[in-house]
This record gives sequence, C-alpha cells and structure tokens, in this order.
Amino acid sequence: MVFESRVGDVFLLGASSWRIEEITHDRVLVSPAPGVPGRMPFWKGDQLGRSYEVGTQIGAFCRAFQPTQEEETRQQWQAEMGLAENACDELWEFLSEQADLGALPSDRCLVIERFMDEIGDWRICILSPHGSAVHGPWAMAVRAQLWMERDIEVDVMWSDDGIVFRVSDGDHELPTSAFLPAPDAVEDILLQRLSETPFFGARFRENAGRSLLLPKRKPGRRSPLWALRRRAASLLKVAAEFRDFPIVLETYRECLADHFDMTSLQTLLRGVHDQQIRVVDLPTDVPSPFASSLMFQYIANFIYDGDAPLAERRAQALTIDQTKLRELMGTAALRSLLDEESITEVVAQLQRLTHPAPHLDALHSVLMELGPLSQSELLRRYAPRDGEPTDYEPLLQQNRIFRFKFGSETRFAAVEDAARLRDALGIVIPMGVPLAFQEPAERPVRDLVRRYVRTHGPHRIEDLVEHLGLAAGVVREQLNALEREGQLIAGEFSPGVEGQEWCDAEVLRRIKRRALAKLRAQVEAIEPQQYVDFLVRWHRLGGSRRGNLLDIIERLQGYALPSHVLETEVLPSRLAGHAASDLDGLCSSGQVVWIGDGSLGKDTRVRLYLREHLARLHEPSPPLEDPLCIRIRELLRARGSLFFDDIKEAIGGFPPPLVDALWQLVRNGEVSNDTLLPLRSLRRGVTHSNKGRRRNRSRHTSRRRHIQGTQGRWWLVESCMRSVPDETERAMARATMMLERYGVLCREAFSAEGLKGGFSRTYPVLKMFEERGRARRGFFVDTLGATQFALPGVEDRLRITQEEDATPLWLSILDPAQPYGSILEWPTDFPIKPVRNSGCQVLILAGEVIAVLQPNGTHLRIREPEDDATRQRMQRGLQQGLAKLPERLNQRVVFIETINGTPARSYAGLPGMAPVGHQTTGKGLMLRIKSDDDATPSSEALSGEQRYFGPKVAGPTSIDRP
Repeated sequence: MVFESRVGDVFLLGASSWRIEEITHDRVLVSPAPGVPGRMPFWKGDQLGRSYEVGTQIGAFCRAFQPTQEEETRQQWQAEMGLAENACDELWEFLSEQADLGALPSDRCLVIERFMDEIGDWRICILSPHGSAVHGPWAMAVRAQLWMERDIEVDVMWSDDGIVFRVSDGDHELPTSAFLPAPDAVEDILLQRLSETPFFGARFRENAGRSLLLPKRKPGRRSPLWALRRRAASLLKVAAEFRDFPIVLETYRECLADHFDMTSLQTLLRGVHDQQIRVVDLPTDVPSPFASSLMFQYIANFIYDGDAPLAERRAQALTIDQTKLRELMGTAALRSLLDEESITEVVAQLQRLTHPAPHLDALHSVLMELGPLSQSELLRRYAPRDGEPTDYEPLLQQNRIFRFKFGSETRFAAVEDAARLRDALGIVIPMGVPLAFQEPAERPVRDLVRRYVRTHGPHRIEDLVEHLGLAAGVVREQLNALEREGQLIAGEFSPGVEGQEWCDAEVLRRIKRRALAKLRAQVEAIEPQQYVDFLVRWHRLGGSRRGNLLDIIERLQGYALPSHVLETEVLPSRLAGHAASDLDGLCSSGQVVWIGDGSLGKDTRVRLYLREHLARLHEPSPPLEDPLCIRIRELLRARGSLFFDDIKEAIGGFPPPLVDALWQLVRNGEVSNDTLLPLRSLRRGVTHSNKGRRRNRSRHTSRRRHIQGTQGRWWLVESCMRSVPDETERAMARATMMLERYGVLCREAFSAEGLKGGFSRTYPVLKMFEERGRARRGFFVDTLGATQFALPGVEDRLRITQEEDATPLWLSILDPAQPYGSILEWPTDFPIKPVRNSGCQVLILAGEVIAVLQPNGTHLRIREPEDDATRQRMQRGLQQGLAKLPERLNQRVVFIETINGTPARSYAGLPGMAPVGHQTTGKGLMLRIKSDDDATPSSEALSGEQRYFGPKVAGPTSIDRP
C-alpha cells in the first residue's frame, strides 16, 4: 500500500509501530519504531472487530449506568474494574452527557440519532455496542434496501460502536423502519448487493491473488495497488458471467461467514421486531458524545473506499448461484423445519388422491393436470358416482385419451399431450388422434419437467429422470433454467432424504404453511391473567417508568379516553415525572394531535395521534349541520388557525353560543387545538380573574377574563388530512395499530374500542400479515375468540411468568393495559361486577385483579376467593396496594367507607388486609401518605394536571369564584 506521507511518520502495522524511511514508486521502506514518544500512528492495520458477545456485555454495562448514583458507581468501577480516579471522571462524564439526552445505547436499546454536519449534510447514526461483525452486514443491507425500494443512494460507514449514513436533505426524515430490515430477509437483501461494495471487491482481490489468478509480470517486484485493483475489477467482470465461479463463491462465503456475524444480526433484528429491544429516534442539533466518536472515523473511511464510479460499481453486479452458496455456508437444509406428514398431505392433494375424479370428464382433466399415468395410478384417482362408468374405456373409445408403451409398462395420456410426448420422449402417436393435437410443441421437455415439479413435492433429480426417461443432463439443464426464473428452489427439504432436492416455489410455500399450521395448533393457550400480566409488561407499566412520551403516545394513538383520565392516570402510570407541559409541547410543535370523540359531562373523550399517522388512522365523522358550526368551519377553512377572539370578531354574536358551537365541532372530531389547556379549563372551571376590575373598569378595558375552554389556537382537523389514503392503507394502519397496542389481537378488542367495521373489516389485512410473516395466527389466550393474531415473538413473551415478589399496581379501569370488563370477563368471585366508569381504579397483582375502587374513592370492592392460599396472597397484595392508594389518588388522606357493600370498620377481613399506619374512624378506613413531614405530595406523586394547576385544595378558592 502506498502512503502519501512525509518520511519519518510513524504508523501501526498489525500490533507494531513502524517509521517510514522512504517511499518509492513500487514499495514503502520502513524501520521498527517501538514506543516513539509524542508521535501519533499514521495508519492502523485491519482488526477483527468486537464480537457480539463482548458487545452485549458492554451494552449491559451501559444499561446499568445510573446518573443519580454517582458515588456508588465510582466506587464500584474502582473496586471491580480497577479504574483510576481520573479514568472514572472521564468515563462518568462521557456516559452522563449521553444519558442527559435521554438515550443511552445498550444491549436492550438502540439509538437512531439524526443531525446536520458542519457542511450541511444530514447524518443518521445508529448507536449500538454490538460490534462491526454485526454492523457491517446491517449497514450494507440497509443501503441496498434503500436503493431497491426508495431509489435512494447513501454513503455508509460502520465500526464497533455503530453505523453512520449520509443522506440528502429530503431523505433525513426516513422512518425508523427503513433502518431496521426484517430479520428473515436481511441475508437475501445483502446477497443481491454485496458484490457492488468495496468490501467485496477487496476480499475478491485477496482471494484472486492467493489463487494465482492475478499473476505478476516480475515476481520479485511489488505491484502497485491501483494496478491490482483494476486487474481484479476486470477479472470480477469476467467471473460475473459464471454463476458458480469458485473464487466468487469463496469471496461470498468469506464475507458472510468469516467477516460477518449473520446469526447475531438476525437475533438482534428479531429482538427489535419482537419489541424486546427498544429503538429510540433522537433528533439533535449537534452530535451526541457517542455519535461524535463515530463521526471521527467517517472521513478516514472514505479516503480509500468507494473510489470507483457509481455506474462502474453497478455494472459489476453478479448473479450468484445461491444454491451452491447455501451449501458452502450450511444454510440450505430445511429438514429440521418441515415434517414428513405435511409433505405427504400436500403431495396427496397435488396428485388428486384426496379428491379423486367423480366422473369421466374429471378423469380426463386429471390426466391433463398430472400427465401420463399407469393403469393402477389412473384407477386410484377415479371414484365414479352412481350411474357413471366404472372404468376409463369410454374415454378411449371417444379418442379423448390414448395408451402408449413406456418401457415395460403401459401409460395413459390425454390427447392434448400427444405432440408434447412425441417430441420430448419419442413415442409413436396412435391412430385416431386429431391432427390439431399433432402440431409440433414449442418447448416439450420444459413443459413436462415443469408439470412434474408443479404436481410433486420435494424430489431428487433421479426421480424425475426415472419418471420421464430422459438423460440426467437434459433434466438438470431444465431444472437450472427453472431455478433461474424463480419457479424452483433447490435445497434439502424431506426428512430422511440425503442429497440435493428440488421443489416448486409455490408447493414449498404450501408445505411451509401446513407445517406452520401444525406448529400453531400445538401452542397451548395461556390463562387470561397471564395475558393481563403480559399487557402490563407490554405497556411498560410499573418499575422505573422511564421512557419516551412519543413512544407511549404511539402505542396509545387512536384509543378514546376522557382527557382527565389520560393526563392524570394513564400517562403518569407510564412515565415518571410526566407534566402537562410535556404533552402541550408535543401538540404545539405539531408532532402530536388530539381529536375529540364525544363528551362525558364537562369532560371530553379524546384520541391522540402522531401527526404522520393521523390521515391513515383517524376516520372523520359526518360534519355537523348547525348554522353556527358551518360558519366556524368555513372561517377556519378560509383563514387557518385562529384564536377564539379572532373567531368571535369575524363571526360576531354573543360568546356563549359561539363557545357551544365550537365545542360541538371539537367533540365531533372536526376542530382541534394546539394545546390541551381548553380541555383542562373547561372541566375545572379555570378563569383568570382581575382584582379590582370593577373599580378600575375605565383604566383596564383591554384586560378581559378568559372564557372557559377558549384558550389556544383552533384549527380544522381536515387540514392535516389533505392526502386521504385508500381503504387498504387505512386497514393496514389500523391492523398495525391494534397489534402494537395489544400484542395479541382478537375480535373482542375491536368490539371494546368500537372501531367502524369491526374485526371483519381488518381480517383480510391480518391474514395477509400472517402470510408475510408480520403476524402469527393461533389460539394464544384462553376464553377469547378462536381467531387470534399476534406479533412475531409475542407467543414466547406471553409465557414469561411474573416473579414471586411482584408488587401490586393501580391502573385506571379505562387503561388499555387493563382488559377486564372489555376484552376479558371479570372473575366470577367478584361480589358485584364493576362498571367501566371514569375514575375507577383497579388493583392488579401478577395479572390478577384484586380490588376495584369506585370513582368517588369511598367504596372498595375486593375479590373473595374460596382458596385459602389465594386469599392470603391477595390480602398481602391488597395491603401493599392500599398503602400506595393516597399517592395514586394524589391525596394526603383517603377515607374508604364501605368494602363490598358493608361498612369498612366492620368488614371481617380488615385485619389481614389493612396496611401499617391505617386508622379506623367513624367515617371508615383512613389511609394517609407515608411521610407525615411532607406538606404536599411529591412532584412525582402529583399528576400532570395538578402540577400544572397546583394540588387539590379543600373548599372554595379565589380561582373558583366568579
């Protein structure tokens, strides 16, 4: 390699340092330079890269990092890792700066960071610790997929710590899914474009040199690298014409097996698609500390790689023999996946053995479909009905079929095959065959081979040679041609059969589907409480409640909830420290849209959507015909977003009727707002009073009290839905939304949400998802409908059992993670079945419902199981849950007056379930916040609404008075 460097520079070769003494036209003269102080290495030799196992351990280390435990973490690093104090300072600062951004890449979290570099190009960095053996094929597959599906050409670089993509200005908004290929398709995508990469060209040049295919003119002298590149490129162009060229196959094998870790990559992507690994999309203004480390390597990567023109790289694309490549890598065998019974059943259907011909016309069609058959084979496929001839003689007399001698046996064929059999097998056409069926066939051998493979299961080439009586070379040539056309697949399919087999692509899909159906039938359904426990983990409830608000909204979008329940119960249970301003910020920035869906007294049901998903998920209601509503709608359509004062000035009239008409449009889903502030003020009666307004009316005429529910800017929802998708896009988006929300989707989920069209409207899309591997169908949860669909990997996560020391969790009865009363029936040992009203709280322990608290917080209903062990376990869970109840309700004191309809102070089970520190008063059971020193609940205990308006205060206040 020629280095453009001054004499005296130091570089690394392997593990040693060398000083450049002289650079000539064909060599670089160096001398050892160990331990040269003050000199940086000029070049570092190739490294093996970090293994997936080591990367997983590094990721686990990052995941365990807690920014709030600085002193304990430093002591642990010094004791366990032997780090010096200054090293701990550097490492702590590095991890803390990354964690402050809200996304620290780990073994269970990938970060996709987007920012603009110093010259105005967009960079998309995938931050991952899993090593270059995983990142290399991942980057190449993403690059190939972007080119094939979106016609986007990107520059890419990978290292042990992640991947960097350079995209154009309009392409930086690519969805996250564009960088996460399907785990089962990543290898096929990589094979189609691997030969165009500089990585493949360098490995091919090395292999060609080792095999003496690049001879030197003067063996004693070193050849310039640029000349070897050009000669290797010419050799690769010639080798592209031969699909099984050994050096090309060896290069593919070396790339995929020696340099790439395809198994670990598929495991990682499968974890992402199964949602066991979280993906965070992080837009930033400047690179994060982890991304800065990647960008440091970006420029050096493109100094030497990618120097061939784009057109030349595309011209070098190869049509590789994937069959031989699978043999080299050992990935062609499907014998462990396909069972013999499934193959036998499909073959019996193809051979018309399961539904024989009931009459002679059908028997003639069987011969046209299957080709020539012997007498015994023909009679096996004929089951005449009453009144039909018992044999095939009438067909012979009518010259619809004919017999001919084939070896030592007699076969029967339809007259339509006469010319084809004559031209391919050399048989003599008997007398009586019409002249129209004696015209020469265009491709007789191809037709016979194609019909055989289409009506048989996996077979060896010897089986086809025996059946047709043709030479093996002729048959192999036709099979290879059909494989190149994509109609045949070669591999190892049948259990107990040795050697290569061939199978029609559609037949193999049928066998796979049948085998999948049998595996699906073997999956035992879980109990309903296990499904509830899965939903709690699926929505990441309890625990540390750390996450991203956008990710939470994406899983909740389209779900109708009262605004009070959404802000004070559902969101805080998923995200610790959630504030009302967080959701308002997303709405005002345009990332999230809320849409009204009916009213509940002063409250309003709302649905949250990500703006980019709104058009596909939201279905508008018919517009209101009230004259004042029509005037408001036309005004917003003409002028865009407006404040209420602007609407009042343009339309005129008195405010009360105008506010009522505006909120009719809101609750009908036609008008929305930039914030949720009008929803809060309407249900709480918030106004901004002006003290002394009566005394100083003339001096403060411009300061007016805000009308309840009119804050913010109002706009038409239809302005976000200019491009209305078709019904297919809506159905696909709806199916994806429901699968993401519930993990397991059934008819009851559609009924609970009241979606238009119900389950039957989305069923065809779910069926298509199953065929493409995006969903699995089976009977996963007992007591639910027979037709259930689940995301890939969910069936395994359903069976993860909760720990024995699980803690109880309070949830809103309307929370989608709480399916009792909507998707699931209430347990039979409940004294009175609860009603799903706003404000009800449900206590859940390991998926089982223990108690339900009524909206007013004074009446408690608990389960009374007959089993003693279950009763004791539930009492312990209820004791822990009641201790957390004041914090859940954001009240310092909670009084429970009745339990299961009886006064709480006289309830028989009170001694075993009441928490420590409770008091029994004349009013009932009194529960208090644990810490009596705190004047108010902690900020984390307060809901988003109370942190915005302040905690609840008993009695009237100045803000409530007119």
